[in-house]
Formats: sequence, structure tokens, C-alpha cells
Amino acid sequence: MSTKNHSTSSTSRQAKRSCLGSGDSDTDNSPLNFPRRLIIEAAEPEQTRLSKLSPFVLGKSLSAQIGTLKSVKRLYKGDILVEIDTATYSKMLLGLAQLAGVPVKVSPHRSLNVSRGVIRSRDIASCSVEEIVEELRPQGVTASVIIHVRDGDSKRRTNTVILTFASPQPPKHITAGYMRVPVDPYIPNPLRCFNCQRYGHSS
Repeated sequence: MSTKNHSTSSTSRQAKRSCLGSGDSDTDNSPLNFPRRLIIEAAEPEQTRLSKLSPFVLGKSLSAQIGTLKSVKRLYKGDILVEIDTATYSKMLLGLAQLAGVPVKVSPHRSLNVSRGVIRSRDIASCSVEEIVEELRPQGVTASVIIHVRDGDSKRRTNTVILTFASPQPPKHITAGYMRVPVDPYIPNPLRCFNCQRYGHSS
């Protein structure tokens, strides 16, 4: 009986460990897994009252409805770019329906909330893309690409993996099982025309 209880207890502990970091609460509360830069825009495109709000009214309204934000910037078309550093503020802003009496909608900025990094590990590159993303999701990884190079008529898998992180900057390293792997900045290849071979545009 004691052996059975011990086995049940051990199984329970293993289940808890396997769930840790993969549940909604743990992942959502991670500093890597919430949008830090959000765009506030008028709910209706024809509305102009948002762009006419003075910086004093805008600052007081955001402070009263959300709190002290890291930065606030008005963009050229009148939309407002805000930067926050807590998941709570991010959730509050995404639920914002009006600002100083003006109907608004809030969405994450399309490019400022993600970053890419490069790791080089033959062990990790031998895994599937799905496994890499699933195992590294608690560390902010949302996508991965394993680099292949042409080898004659076929393609050969390399040990280089490009990771996409749900944060403006990639971490210095990731932990994969028993390994601590450095993360290098991702520098995309320059755009080059296939016709004239010049850089800066495509064919």
C-alpha cells in the first residue's frame, strides 16, 4: 500500500513539474510573453478627436485609467504608441474602449514586440521545429526556423536555428534541457536584386 501511495505521489509531482511553465498563468505572467508596445487608435477611422487631445489631457487620462506608463508618443497620423513594462498594464490597455471620452481600440504593435536570435547547437537542430517551440515556449520562444543549405541536388540541415522571441530584445542565452546555449543577434541577409545584383531591392 505504501509503495502504491509513493508511486501515485511521485506521478503527481512529475505531472506538476511537466505543467509548470506551460500553463496559461505561468506563461502569461512571464516578462517575455506580453506585448510591451501598443498602439492606441480611434475606433472609427473618420474620428479625429483622438489626434486633437492635448498632451495634458492625454497624460492625465492614461494615468487615471491605467497608471504610470514607461513612455507615450504620438505618431504622425495621430495614433498613440505606448510602452509598458508590466503584464497587468498590457492587459488593461488591450481592454481599453475609450480614452478621455474618445472611443478607441488598442492593439499590439506589429513589429516592435518581437525579436529574433540565432543559436548554434547540433543537438537542438536535430529536433523538430514543433518540439523546439513547445519546449522553449516558457522562455518566450514563439517560432523557430532550422537553416538548411544546398548540398548538390539535396538540402542539408545545419546546426543553426533562428528563434523568434515575444520580446523586443532576445535573451543572452536559452536553457535547453541540460544545456545553456548562447543566443546571438539575428542579422538578416541584405535584400538583393536577382537581375542587376544590386542591393536594396528585389527583382
